[in-house]
Amino acid sequence: MRHKNRINIYLQYLLVFFVILDSRSVFAHIYDSNLGKFLSVFIILDLLAIFIINFNKKLKKNTILFLLAYFIYISIFFLLGVQDSRLSFLSSFFVIFPLMFLMFSVFDKEQIQNLLKAYINVMFVIAFVSLVFYIGGSLLKLVEPNVSLNIDWGGLQSIYGYHYLHFDSQTTVIFDQVLLRNSSIFVEGPMFALHLILAMGFALFYKKNMFNKYTIVFGLSIISSLSLTGMLISLFLILYRFLFYNKNKNIRFLKIMVIFFVLIIGLFLFYDKAETRSYNIRSDDFRAGYLAWKEHKIMGNGFMNNELAVSFMSDFRSYNTGLSSSLVIVLVQGGIYLALFYLFPFVIGFLKYLLHGKNLYLLELFLVQFSLIFMNAYQYTSIMMVLLAFDYYFLLYSNKNEELKNFFLGDESHETI
Repeated sequence: MRHKNRINIYLQYLLVFFVILDSRSVFAHIYDSNLGKFLSVFIILDLLAIFIINFNKKLKKNTILFLLAYFIYISIFFLLGVQDSRLSFLSSFFVIFPLMFLMFSVFDKEQIQNLLKAYINVMFVIAFVSLVFYIGGSLLKLVEPNVSLNIDWGGLQSIYGYHYLHFDSQTTVIFDQVLLRNSSIFVEGPMFALHLILAMGFALFYKKNMFNKYTIVFGLSIISSLSLTGMLISLFLILYRFLFYNKNKNIRFLKIMVIFFVLIIGLFLFYDKAETRSYNIRSDDFRAGYLAWKEHKIMGNGFMNNELAVSFMSDFRSYNTGLSSSLVIVLVQGGIYLALFYLFPFVIGFLKYLLHGKNLYLLELFLVQFSLIFMNAYQYTSIMMVLLAFDYYFLLYSNKNEELKNFFLGDESHETI
């Protein structure tokens, strides 16, 4: 049993590593390279190994029925809405998502927690290394870049990095100053911030002390990514924990002051961001996406097809015609039909909270995920498939499995990472 657990942990760390690399890292977007496809193959092989090692009984009836209904549902979209990039669609929706769901179905609570801890630890190392190179290299120039990559992200571009551990891949404008973002090994700062937010959320779940080495490193990395969305959601995570899990009623005034202070900072940053080109582009994304979705509301314009949305974009952003919201992209490409697959867990999750209440971690999980889907473009990545697979699994079995039902109760008794 101990040998099996050790193998499980190794495979989980490998899975987390491959998923992170596959989800908008520079390595998955190297120009004229098949590394991105190999990452998908590694993820699939790892998932198969995990399933085989942990499968020791018949699959539950609900698991089989769910996957059967899912395959019927997604096959209809494949036949009607997928003309291009068919292999990519098959990989994500017919292989990776079902295998992710099967992985959770053979895991117990401890194995799920080990997987989350693996994600936290891998992201902690990535975040710590990024801070070292961002401060010592990108900002202070104490270390010079020694590698370069040509990546295909918003067009072909060359980026410079440090030992393939950190790259300077993006800048942004704040207070009329062009600043280099800490994007770590990712194609852009907001995607780095997305991974950090997820890792911070899981770390807060496991640590009794809200301010620890994990949340501090994740928090500093999010700030250095210069992602306003990342900063606001990370503040939400900390405030959510501070307000709802602090049992000391004598600090109510302090809570109010902290909220007021954070709101002032948030509004100040938002006002400054509203004057920038990136904010105007994001606003134009929603407008163009809405107009494109109106043309084909049910089944969308076709998988990986943004041509209609691009035609509705304003002239000022001709150099940047990529959409920046997963929800908008799914609506444009897959219409209401594909969007329902993404939104269903959140709708049911909110209904469960309204009907049963008390489960504040569950509410937090869905609020953060919905915010990230609304504000970031990662709709077909492996990290999205992992989160959706867990959401569906949790909603399917949380009422039947007492251990799973108590998974997100926040009883302050969790193990340390």
